[in-house]
Amino acid sequence: MYDIAGEFHYREMEARRKLAWRIRRLPYALTMNALRFLYGYGERPERVIGWVAAVILGFALGHWLFGTTSGGLWDALYYSAVSFTALGYGSWAPEPQGWAGKFLGVGESLLGVFMMALFLVTFTRKMTR
Repeated sequence: MYDIAGEFHYREMEARRKLAWRIRRLPYALTMNALRFLYGYGERPERVIGWVAAVILGFALGHWLFGTTSGGLWDALYYSAVSFTALGYGSWAPEPQGWAGKFLGVGESLLGVFMMALFLVTFTRKMTR
């Protein structure tokens, strides 16, 4: 009956979020909205996967538009995915051109580590019940 309990937990958190808007507790309501969209209050690991894909594609487009990597869109996508997972660049180690590329890579790797941890926590919580 853990699936049913998880669904009721999600519904309870939704009710709290809606109540926070009604009684004008804006910081709490905004936090609840962020948690809902990011990982579904710990009950929706597929949302984290969607956000991971969106972040990787967004940073890849940023690298490609700013011209921080040598090559085309596929190279920017590879650079973005490797930066996100913080694996290291291996044999293909591009030197990002300009400070924008370096800051994008560092920001993406920090965001990637935290989002992978969030996915593991959400997935483990959902699957070990």
